[in-house]
Amino acid sequence: MSFTISKNYIPLQDSLYNADLEKAHLNEVASIKMPHLEKQRMDILSPNFNPKNNWWGSTPTN
Repeated sequence: MSFTISKNYIPLQDSLYNADLEKAHLNEVASIKMPHLEKQRMDILSPNFNPKNNWWGSTPTN
């Protein structure tokens, strides 16, 4: 019977992680970014939506 040494390592704590920064980021996403995206989605789905001939940046360039 022979044993082999495993190359698995114990994970270390991420030295760049900051819980306060993560909470601030998640709060910003929930309170600013998501409402903006929801408004944009509702505008696009509205019957009066007009992409002004620039849908997805499709306006021809000169």
